[in-house]
Amino acid sequence: MGINHLRGILLHGPPGTGKTLLARKIAEMLNAREPKLVNGPEIFDMYLGQSESNIRKLFADAEKEWAAVGNNSRLHVIIFDEFDSIVPNRRHLRSTGRTDSRVVNQLLSKLDGLEQLNNILVIGMTNQLELIDPAILRPGRMEIQMEIHLPDEEGRHQILKIHTQKMRNSNRLAEDVDLAEIAKQCANYSGAEIEGLVRAAQSHAVKRFLGDGKQKKVTEETDTDSLKIISEDFQAALKKDITPHFGNANAMLTHILHRPIIHWCAEISQVLSKGDEAIKQTLAKNGPGFVKILLIGAKQTGKTFLAAEIAKESKMNFVKLVTAASLGRNKISELEQAFDDAAASALSCLFIDNLERIADYSEARETFDNQIVLKLSELIERRPKEGKRLLVIATCSSQEFIKNARLKRVFSSVVQVPSIKEQQHITSVVKSLNLFDTEEMQLFHKHLNQLPTNLELSIQQLLEIVDSVRMEDEEESLLVAGGELGPVKHNKRVEKFFKGLKQLFKKLLLTHTICMPDRIALICAYTTFV
Repeated sequence: MGINHLRGILLHGPPGTGKTLLARKIAEMLNAREPKLVNGPEIFDMYLGQSESNIRKLFADAEKEWAAVGNNSRLHVIIFDEFDSIVPNRRHLRSTGRTDSRVVNQLLSKLDGLEQLNNILVIGMTNQLELIDPAILRPGRMEIQMEIHLPDEEGRHQILKIHTQKMRNSNRLAEDVDLAEIAKQCANYSGAEIEGLVRAAQSHAVKRFLGDGKQKKVTEETDTDSLKIISEDFQAALKKDITPHFGNANAMLTHILHRPIIHWCAEISQVLSKGDEAIKQTLAKNGPGFVKILLIGAKQTGKTFLAAEIAKESKMNFVKLVTAASLGRNKISELEQAFDDAAASALSCLFIDNLERIADYSEARETFDNQIVLKLSELIERRPKEGKRLLVIATCSSQEFIKNARLKRVFSSVVQVPSIKEQQHITSVVKSLNLFDTEEMQLFHKHLNQLPTNLELSIQQLLEIVDSVRMEDEEESLLVAGGELGPVKHNKRVEKFFKGLKQLFKKLLLTHTICMPDRIALICAYTTFV
């Protein structure tokens, strides 16, 4: 029929998903000659022109056989690992002054140049498809692009069976090991990570057999029949050794959620309810599968805390926390990587904390990095691929920034996180934490009634005062006979609390950005304690 066969396949996806193994199997299925496996960076040489020569050498055998026997030639397969390092986007190369574009041009000429070969198949593999020169992806070159996903539950079960086959055959796998259950537990694990999990479980079994911290000599006479991998070994490997690259930020969320949530007003429950609704919309089969929620409020009002609670309750396979500190210098690249990582998982939650800090927002000058804002807007609006579900939770402390950056439109819903504005709010916090006993609460209400009715405090500021009272409890409690702690005077603890409020009011008075009505209210509150 005179059809020229396919010359290029690009396999892309997360690391450890078996792209190299698939490339080898493709070559084997096609009854090709032994494939040439090339690590991308090895192509490059310090001498001018040598890198292009290395590309030509890879095609030399195919060219020689094609010249000799033509269509009777066997298929030659060249497999490039880290393909993005060989064919980076030439537009970016020109802006950086690099000369790698000659390698890209050389490879393009070999794939569909004047002297085309019909006995060659190039298979490229990459974790970063977006870095590859678009010219290499057009028809006639690497025209087939296949995404290799992370394995689903059934796939993880099959991989576990493969890597435990020898253990089962030699009766080294205990009956209590449920591979199907382990497959459920290792969501978002790649094939390579599952292999590592099995090795780690084997190590725990050997360590248990030899005895922790003991020297047990193993000889040919040693009875090793009792050496088996049990369920506890796999659980230890899951908890201590192998965590997925596209995993859950539970440790980070737990660090943020270091104390219980205080429902000091109805709005707090409403914020969490909105978060729960966003989770359900993301997970619902008939739902949008893509929900973006913004928590906005004054500084230190607990936005990060509430967002972390929503992210934790989502129970997504992949949860990633993005902060200004975690992004480093190249924020745009790191943001793209965070969203790409989320795209690799079927169920993902991205928690973007402090949008204004990420965008380098200056409150005094009302300026921000426009390039970062544009990239944030683009990424947050980008829908995940079909079958993927994504929940984006963001926080921000500046209404002005959201307005000036025009970011409000990119979110499905915007939820206001309240400040402490009423005396009753302070009472709710104190009661929730059981800070004072009955006698102390009477004195507390007496002092509380002297406060102005229009307050403007943050929950974090109030909790810092609570912590200072409790710290003084530990320092001033005295040991009495029998080893019991002697009580601290009631009035002293209450006075400590309101002294902290007085110092807070004084601090706020020195803030230049506070509006005049609030300033007058604070002056009244402050003079009450002086």
